[in-house]
Amino acid sequence: MQQISRSDRCRPDAENNPAHSVEQSNSRPLASASAAHNATLENTPNRQLSVMTLHRKLVVLALIPLIFAAIPAVMLVKKTQNAVQEMDGLGTLSNLVWKMAAVERCLDEEADNWYMFRREHDNDPKELLTAARVRQDTARVATDKALADYDLLLKTTDSAKFPPEIKTVLDSVAQDRGQLRPIRDLLYTKHTDKDSEHIEAYYLAIRAKLGSVLALLIDQTTDPVILRKLQTLSKTITLRKCFMEAGRKLFWGLQTYNATKSMIPKEHISTLARNVQAAGDGWKDALAFSQGATREKLRAYDARFQAALDPLKMFVVTLTGDQPPPILVQSQWDVHYDFVDVDFGKFVGSLRDDFMASCALTRANLVRQRNLTLAGLALGTA
Repeated sequence: MQQISRSDRCRPDAENNPAHSVEQSNSRPLASASAAHNATLENTPNRQLSVMTLHRKLVVLALIPLIFAAIPAVMLVKKTQNAVQEMDGLGTLSNLVWKMAAVERCLDEEADNWYMFRREHDNDPKELLTAARVRQDTARVATDKALADYDLLLKTTDSAKFPPEIKTVLDSVAQDRGQLRPIRDLLYTKHTDKDSEHIEAYYLAIRAKLGSVLALLIDQTTDPVILRKLQTLSKTITLRKCFMEAGRKLFWGLQTYNATKSMIPKEHISTLARNVQAAGDGWKDALAFSQGATREKLRAYDARFQAALDPLKMFVVTLTGDQPPPILVQSQWDVHYDFVDVDFGKFVGSLRDDFMASCALTRANLVRQRNLTLAGLALGTA
């Protein structure tokens, strides 16, 4: 019998074990398939990551032009919104200015016939003095109503919207109003020359403060069209007021001279000359700032205004030289004064209405532009 060595017993032999050989050859394809499957599983995340990265790149590439297009659109929306807020603030301040102007006009009417209660008018006809008293009382009622409307507006408006300069004026006006009743009482006491100066100075001071807010309003807008209209309006209001102040001096002068053959105190010369100069300069400025139909209207008024201004210029000269006023017949002066007070006053009112209408139209256009820009921005990013 042939003996098998120990090493040959332990080593498998395909030739000696055919079944094992078949099993080994069948396992090789299975191992190859498993390795391929494992390789596929290992590569799948990388492939997904590659697809996601490509998708992000495409999104970024698509967003870049949208972002660059959105930047100017957003800037335009912001600029337009700031302009809308500016118009809103201007509208609020304009309403305040018109209320203050209404108070100023009423105080102006109060101050228009204060001289009728001076002692030299004691011997005037009774019906004349009665008419003067009725006119003064009516003016005071109108002033009180205008002040009530002004107070109501202040109560219903957020004072935080007012610039510091305007707040300062409002505080000063509030202080001056505390003296209104004593001044009114003094006016009815057959006051002296010293009292007359005090009364006149009070009315001039408070009216100047009420009227000063209009000039501050100019600083609240950057719109060139609105600014130009506001400048023209401001100039016409100021020149009219200065003319009427000087005109009252002339009226006082001719009344005093006709009654006593004397002149009004010379200390009024500086105020008179300043108002006459301001009226003339204001007319030139109004012509310069105005445009279109407004300028044509001012040019049409120019001859009448210069004819009305000439007697005031002459009155400065005659008062300085202790000479009679250039006009001694009241009706002759009334023609000039009424033109500036009534006819030109209506024109100034129309400028104010045009200014307010322009503010409303400008705001509406800005809101529409802002909304269209927002709509376009929304559609572009949808």
